Amino acid sequence: MSAADVPSPSATYTQQIEQWRAARVARLTAPTGWLSLIGLEWLNEGANRVGSAADNDIVLKAGPAHLGTVTLAHDGSLHLALDPASGATIDGKAVTEAALVDDMHSADAKKKKS
Repeated sequence: MSAADVPSPSATYTQQIEQWRAARVARLTAPTGWLSLIGLEWLNEGANRVGSAADNDIVLKAGPAHLGTVTLAHDGSLHLALDPASGATIDGKAVTEAALVDDMHSADAKKKKS
């Protein structure tokens, strides 16, 4: 192998930076990335109606008029009941309710800690 076949340190560095940037954009624009966030509101204990209509407790900038209800229990646990007319799915499945898990307690976060 000749010296011409070996990339220069600056070319290697530039390639690493370009790969990092591409990976960062992919993470940000993924369905679970920060750029998919359409609302960031505090939940009140009890039922919190969520959707884009003005009569919701939490009004989203986009989405179904009445997405459903997020219930915050006294112990901090969360439950989501989707409005059947919303057309929303959870992990691509047509379910009507599910327990919600915050980022710190998700399976992905636990994997990263180990």
